[in-house]
Parts: sequence; structure tokens; C-alpha cells
Amino acid sequence: MAKTASGEIERIDAHVHGRPFSNPALYRGSGAAYVKRMRKEGIHGVVLLAPGEACIKARRKFGDFVIPVPMYRLRTLGRTDLRKDMAHWLDRGCKGIKFIAPLHPYSDERYWPLYQEVADRGAVAVFHTGYLGFSGTEPEIPPIEMANMRAAHID
Repeated sequence: MAKTASGEIERIDAHVHGRPFSNPALYRGSGAAYVKRMRKEGIHGVVLLAPGEACIKARRKFGDFVIPVPMYRLRTLGRTDLRKDMAHWLDRGCKGIKFIAPLHPYSDERYWPLYQEVADRGAVAVFHTGYLGFSGTEPEIPPIEMANMRAAHID
């Protein structure tokens, strides 16, 4: 386990979405207030799962407290060049990529070039393997099959 300069175990919240940083109204406070509260509670950093730009802005503002990991909805593969976009954010300092909402199982060969991009850069791949709620904001995209996100697909 990593330790801080004072010898205590470093505590990282590995699953934080962008609301405290990008939309303070939803958090009922500012990003700075959130960071202050987390530090007071003994948290040394957070893995921020958000769009790339939000990740970079939060990292610039809060430094090493924020570990930036942009989220990628795999269902958009083919409509956008995800590999090129991922490379852009990894080049700007993001530490990994979170994959979510695949139309095919995570093990599908269509996704392998994306995973290879992450591996080649020494970054971390994070896979959403839980439930997804549907907001209905993208009616042209079919519902996501939860079985496609099973952890066994990334073994």
C-alpha cells in the first residue's frame, strides 16, 4: 500500500463522478468545499470519472488530489473515433479510461484496439460492471444489455 510522507496509508476514493467539480449546485457546495471536506475525512485523492475536459479542469484546479479518468460510452464506437479521442486525453495527463455502456460484450474484438491504446500508454482501464439506469436522453441508441458488462468478459 502507498503511504503518505507522514507514514499513514494513502486513502483514495476510487469512484467519484464529476458533480462536485463540474456542477457545484448538485453537490450543494463548491469543488473546493468538497476537496476540503474529503481531506478532513482523511481522503488523500479521488479518481474522477467524468468527461475528459472536466477531468483536466479539476486536475488543474486541485492538483494531485484529482486522478483524472475520462469515461467512454462504448455504444458510440463507430460514430466517433474513440481511440483518437482517448489518446488526446491520455496525452493531456489523464491516468486511465473508464469503459461503460457497450453494445457488445467487453470481450468483443471491436474493442481490443481501445484497450491496446490504454495498455500501450501505461494507463489504467476501468470497466463498469454494475447496473446502469437509463435516462431516455438518447432514444436512437438501443438499451444496454447488462450481460455485456459482466466481469467475466474482461478476464
